[in-house]
Amino acid sequence: MRKILIVTIIALLILGCAKKPDTDTLLKLGNKYYSLLDFFETNSKNQFVKIPEENKIKQIETWAENQLMLKAAEDKDYFNKNDKIKEEMEKYRKQADIKYYLDRAILDSIITEEILVENYEKQAVEVNASHILLWHNGIKPKMQRTKQEALDLAQVIIEKAEAGEDFAALSKKYSEDEGSKETGSLGYFGPGKMVKAFEDVAFSLNEGEISNPVESQFGIHIIKLIDKRKKPQKPFEEERKNLTNKLIAQFRPQLQSSYKAKVDEIKNKYDFEINQEMVDTLIVTAEKYKKANPTNQNIYVDSNLLNELTIPNAIGKFEGKEISLQEFATKLKTTHMQLPPSFINTKYFVPVMENVYMSELFLKEFKESSIQYDDEYDRDFENYKRRIMTQEFKKELLNTESEVSEAEIKKYYDDNKDERYKIPSRAETREIFLYDSTEAAKLLEDVLEDPEKFDSFSEQLTQRYNQKEKPGHFGNITPKQYGQIGVIANQMEPNTIHPELIKAGKGWSMVKVYSKTESSLKELEKVKESIKRVLLQQKKTENEKAMMQKLKNQYKMKIYWDCVNIEKK
Repeated sequence: MRKILIVTIIALLILGCAKKPDTDTLLKLGNKYYSLLDFFETNSKNQFVKIPEENKIKQIETWAENQLMLKAAEDKDYFNKNDKIKEEMEKYRKQADIKYYLDRAILDSIITEEILVENYEKQAVEVNASHILLWHNGIKPKMQRTKQEALDLAQVIIEKAEAGEDFAALSKKYSEDEGSKETGSLGYFGPGKMVKAFEDVAFSLNEGEISNPVESQFGIHIIKLIDKRKKPQKPFEEERKNLTNKLIAQFRPQLQSSYKAKVDEIKNKYDFEINQEMVDTLIVTAEKYKKANPTNQNIYVDSNLLNELTIPNAIGKFEGKEISLQEFATKLKTTHMQLPPSFINTKYFVPVMENVYMSELFLKEFKESSIQYDDEYDRDFENYKRRIMTQEFKKELLNTESEVSEAEIKKYYDDNKDERYKIPSRAETREIFLYDSTEAAKLLEDVLEDPEKFDSFSEQLTQRYNQKEKPGHFGNITPKQYGQIGVIANQMEPNTIHPELIKAGKGWSMVKVYSKTESSLKELEKVKESIKRVLLQQKKTENEKAMMQKLKNQYKMKIYWDCVNIEKK
């Protein structure tokens, strides 16, 4: 009994470890399960539901293979063992920190929480409005009506509408918006669909209310609000990023002004200044160097070139110390920024120099501030780390060297020469093209009786518009050119006229062939390198498939297709 009890307990433990996954489980790798929600973290749900089933299968398989690579990399502690990834993440961290600092220090002060909430609530509302549009000569210069006359007319129309006249009838009579003239109706629209002046008034009206004249770049509008309704939307936190991105364009002038003020403040704080006189001297010196060394490739390498040049004084100062040209060249090498190949121009050099030092100062300000990372920053950083780690691990794992033998190249050539390496036959061809079939039939009869007439008739009478430079002359054409004309021409004997009309588009063609070049094969030596590249790619693909399958077997990868209602064989 004791043995039976022990066996039973062990069986229950095994069953517990191999429990059936939840209904929303999409993927299993080893003992780790991934849900459909995990999939939608990196794949748009709205787009996924709209695509065909075969595309859904491909998208899920690609995601699953990426998760497989990521898990294999994590299991091997790949991040801590790969210096290249660490360097990449260090660069990314610096840029992410600068953006995060500027977003918190500038963006949040302009696009505030109150503004975001206000716009979130506003975008939950749609309005149904009609309008009447009046042009004036400030909008349409050829019009005689002035802007004041348009405003006066708008006031007359408003009085008529408020007196009870049908707005649709007034629109039909007065509106110059061809798209809505018949009724004036614009239908339902949400925020951001109309120009701001129009939108602000439309959303401020009550149902049935008619606006005062509204000016926009399109003219003078009279707006009547028909209806307002609420529409469903995602929770505020899910919409925060989209809302911010939309508002950035609207608040761009304020953001640019605030950024400039922040830069000036930090420059003053750290005594950073560019010596424009020495920068101009540097540009002249670099130009002279370029002319004196026309073959020196260093002219195209920013930091190397800077080390080749000599100028009398520092190009700037920073925290009370002078910035030498060589010091800047060294610092430039450690940043993500580069001078363009032809940087010998102040408009290129100064912004790069400023950005190199301002980036450093932004990071310094961030460290000294009380700004804390938020969950989104941590999530984005981790996602980028995983993406880079997966890419590098996959590259290393699948980057196996392959060799291609002469025998393999010869076999591939022999197997594919007729399909891939055959030079098609060509026939030097001239035509007479006419749209009228009766006229074409008579002309064909004429040239068949007297073939000497074909050339002159072709030049003078052909009606094919794209042969104006050499009327009627096609030159050497293959069987795949000009439809049936190419096929027939390459079947004809040299110096013959085809005895029948050939239907060609909307007209008829008469064809004469002067000479022919028979089809031939490209020599193996001339295509050997291209064949080698094809075979190497094939082997690489095969190796990748084999390596991926090995990993799938190792982790017992399983995709639960029923989770997304797909029956995959």
